[in-house]
Amino acid sequence: MATTQQMPARPWDIPAGPILLAGQPPRLTGMLKLINRGDDKIKIKSLPIRVKLSDKDDAYLDLELELSARLPARGSSHVIAGVPVGEDIAPGNYAAEVDLGGERRAAVLHVLERRDLMVLPESFELFVTPGASLVRPVVITNLGNVAFVVPKVALVPLGQRGALFSNFHIAIAQKGQESHQAALDRYASLLSQAEPEPMKAVFRGIGGETIAAGETRAGEIEFEPPAKLARHGQYLGQFNVGSFICGVELSVDNGTPTTDHRPRGKR
Repeated sequence: MATTQQMPARPWDIPAGPILLAGQPPRLTGMLKLINRGDDKIKIKSLPIRVKLSDKDDAYLDLELELSARLPARGSSHVIAGVPVGEDIAPGNYAAEVDLGGERRAAVLHVLERRDLMVLPESFELFVTPGASLVRPVVITNLGNVAFVVPKVALVPLGQRGALFSNFHIAIAQKGQESHQAALDRYASLLSQAEPEPMKAVFRGIGGETIAAGETRAGEIEFEPPAKLARHGQYLGQFNVGSFICGVELSVDNGTPTTDHRPRGKR
């Protein structure tokens, strides 16, 4: 007497073992192998996943493991799975469970450090008077998942606007008829004269302070330009606040200092 074999309630499966996901927030990814034991094509878009946030309490995060998998009949496929975890989840390893249509499968989420800042304004346009500093407000937001310590001082290398182009033509005009080497030596000399000492950017109110993940802090930056700048010169530069790059456009004003300027040593 022939027996009738019944298909399982879930014709697809994932090989035994924990599901592993890793990456930087806001999204972790991993590679999964899905097996279709049925005679029909199967499409899987997502699976529920519950993440345990702490071993000390019952705090969980209910999310969706996104697959977008298409399985041929009696076939298998490797797919990239991803789970959005938010921007400020702390780095570390998290235990989780994926719901495979009634069966819970263990998963492990490896959350990596993500260091990301937003600094406003992104660039500073400065009109400076030699011998005086200039103060500008600044707002820093920590978009990463680890704390950030604001530097106390940043150096701003400056280059005179158009120096590479204009000094090349000057060097050629002055030394080009002598030799290529003489023109290059003159070009290097002119560039050296056009490069001032780096400007200091001193963080006031927040220098040395810690900004937690997701936190925004406001303070000031006091820009201290070098003493030797070309009269009415224009300079371009940039400096780093963590991984964020701020631009600087500096114009030398040899007139009367404005109310934004502070004489050196009077803070």
